Amino acid sequence: MTFLLGFTNSSADRQTNLNRIASVYNQIDANYYRNVDSNKLATGAINGMLATLDDPFSNYLTDSDASSLNDSVAGSFGGIGIQVIKKNGHIEIMSTIDGTPHKKRS
Repeated sequence: MTFLLGFTNSSADRQTNLNRIASVYNQIDANYYRNVDSNKLATGAINGMLATLDDPFSNYLTDSDASSLNDSVAGSFGGIGIQVIKKNGHIEIMSTIDGTPHKKRS
């Protein structure tokens, strides 16, 4: 089965890209020769997008996977001990965390 969409070389905006993804999803859901598990299809699309990042630290977790991860790391964390936010395209330190390497240094 081939899924046809109009592609241009220009940069598409976010909504156009989301519409393209939805269009292919809907075509598969309505026209594929056998029944397709919609959750499996959506998860495959998400994992495909993440794979294009070439970043081993970017992952998609289902609700149960996220819950299991949260349970396993509850009360523990690593790092230098600062809380940060992204503001005006830059990383800004909001605060330090007691008992961490940064707080012990100051």
